[in-house]
Parts: sequence; C-alpha cells; structure tokens
Amino acid sequence: VGLQNCVNYDGNYFLGAGIPSTNIKVVTTQYDTGSVTLANVTNLTELNTALADSTKTTINVAAGTYIGDLTINRSLSLIGAGDTTIINGGVDSNGANVTIQDLKITNQNPNSGTFYYGVKASANNALTLENVTIVVLYYGIRMGKNDPSTSAVITINNSRIKGYAAIHFNGSNDALEVVNTGTVINVSNTSLIGTTSYDNSGNND
Repeated sequence: VGLQNCVNYDGNYFLGAGIPSTNIKVVTTQYDTGSVTLANVTNLTELNTALADSTKTTINVAAGTYIGDLTINRSLSLIGAGDTTIINGGVDSNGANVTIQDLKITNQNPNSGTFYYGVKASANNALTLENVTIVVLYYGIRMGKNDPSTSAVITINNSRIKGYAAIHFNGSNDALEVVNTGTVINVSNTSLIGTTSYDNSGNND
C-alpha cells in the first residue's frame, strides 16, 4: 500500500478514498539506522582498521590466512568463515565482552617472546569462543600472572584447543600458585589437548 492510499485523519488511519482532501495529511516516518556496526574484511590491514573503529561491533573475517598478532580492546564479535579463516598469530582479548567465532588460530611462538598463546583472556571481562580451533606451540588460552583473582568468565563451545597446555592460568611467581580463583570457565563439546612437550616442527595439528 502506497502512502497516497494510507492517510492519517484526526488520529485515525484509513485506506482508500472518501475523506475530504482538505482534511488529509500524509504521515511519513524517518528511521534511525544507527551507527555502522558491521565490517567485512579480507586482509590484515582491513582487520586492524576494523578493530580500531569503535563503530564496528561485528567484524566478519573472510576465508584466508592473516599473519600477525591481534589486540582487541573493546566489546565485539570476530566471526570467520570456519577453519578456512586462519589467524597466524595470537589474540590479546581485553574487551569487556568479546566473542571469537568460526575461525582457526595457530602459531609457533615460543614463550620467550610475546603472544605465546592462541588467545589471552583478561580479568573482569567475558570471553566466548564458539566453533574455534586453536593449535599453538605453547598455551591455547592463557590468563597471565599479573591479572588479579577477579570475576572473568570464559565460555568455550564446540571448539578444539591444542598446545603445551590447552588452558593455562599463571601463578604470581614461578611456583604452582593459582591466583585467578575468581575466574569461571564454561566448556561444552570441546577438545582440550595438552601436548606435554614442545613440538616446534610446525606439524602439530
């Protein structure tokens, strides 16, 4: 029905004719589309640009290999195209509510450097992994010794995580002291695989 046939007459809406033309007023509505929330990226430069753009709350990452480490400093959803979307590096998750979905994270970074993990969680924040494959040399998911024992929530669904340790919470020193006692981990339909030794051959799938 077009606007010419839908009119507002004294607060009542009518379809069709029969109302004096002098009493007809056409009401139109302006819709607020809000901020742009979606980014579609196909290379590392576009991905880093989208991560830095606060208007992008969902980032769709096309199939391909993205070589480099990523830092997420805000709430967003990072969604790939399945295991054909490969992040060859580590992901540092510092946003209040971060979802990583439908992609693969892999690296051979030794613990002597930085980003020696698949994903690093942070205190007081929520991290969700959905249908994610992580295959790394060192830690699959890590929460560092400088993060206090606070209420971080990590949710892992339908995923596969493999590394020297699939999930690692560091102590306050080199002793086996767990300090992240306030963290909650929810795991379902997920394989957690510890390699028990370093495999730096690059063939640790």
